[in-house]
Amino acid sequence: MILRHDIAVFFLLQEHFVVCKYEDVKCNECEEEMQRGLLQKHTTSECPNRMVQCEHCEKMFSLCDTKVRVLKYQGESYTDLDLVAFNSGMRK
Repeated sequence: MILRHDIAVFFLLQEHFVVCKYEDVKCNECEEEMQRGLLQKHTTSECPNRMVQCEHCEKMFSLCDTKVRVLKYQGESYTDLDLVAFNSGMRK
């Protein structure tokens, strides 16, 4: 027989998991999984898909798009593989 106390505890736990900073969540922009407590920093300064403003035209772009845009602006050409490596910080 389930007691009212058990039901109340169950609902309190459910509510807690919605706000718990250690619960695993996914970034809406890049789908990376992390603890909820790390999500704010990730979305504002680490996410490769976060929105940034172009210093030349002031339009908003995702960070990975602006890196490609700056490379084209500088007149350098890279293969698709080089762009993936550059965007992940592994360019040689």
